[in-house]
Amino acid sequence: MARIKDVALLAGVNRSTVSRIINGEGKFRADTKRKVEQAMADLNYRPSAIARSLATASSNMTGLLVTDYTGGFFGEMMNQVQTELDLHKKFLITAQGHHSAEGERDAICRFHALRCDGYVLNSRYLSDDELRLLAKEPTPFVLLDRSVEGLESRCITFDHSLAGQMAVDHLINQGHRKIACITGLLNRTNSRQRYQGYLNALSTADITVDLTLCAEGNYGRESGYLAAKKLYHSHPDLTALFFM
Repeated sequence: MARIKDVALLAGVNRSTVSRIINGEGKFRADTKRKVEQAMADLNYRPSAIARSLATASSNMTGLLVTDYTGGFFGEMMNQVQTELDLHKKFLITAQGHHSAEGERDAICRFHALRCDGYVLNSRYLSDDELRLLAKEPTPFVLLDRSVEGLESRCITFDHSLAGQMAVDHLINQGHRKIACITGLLNRTNSRQRYQGYLNALSTADITVDLTLCAEGNYGRESGYLAAKKLYHSHPDLTALFFM
């Protein structure tokens, strides 16, 4: 297996020149760069990502945390993050939180152990306080689909209240009047905003709010199933469900 000193010998330059060209550091004459690249090709030399990360203090890796790998939402999210990183020749490391705060902590610890340059977090279970503590660490991160007070510049989100209202408006326009709501965790800003959108849609349509038609879930499939089963049992005349 070829080593960096073999490339330097064949190209007629010193090892530091080869290293700096590989890492994109400094400026070199076009013919020097061409000789190094040709030597790498002739020797089939592949730079070690681990060695480069130690030398440059950058792993070129970004960690992406999602709740799980199922469903179109998470698949599209991973695809878009990967597409953007590809443009910058960066690597994507993914992990799922397994619908728990402990799972999300473990994923972030693995990102840290791999020396990821930054994190993209779709965290649903870590508390706001824990995320604020994480923000004091040197590794940067952004939050997807999550609003945390004090971390506004790191949050990428949308108008959840309007989205919730639009969804329920659609059901109302289809003729539904008895519409139940299964929320996410209501200690999360996004869930509260979506719930407010549900209430706004009912109010606009002059539909009386019945709190017995509302149940809190935890974003998981099992909790959604159990909540829906309970609602249908207590309200057999229910005609529509708004899931968050």
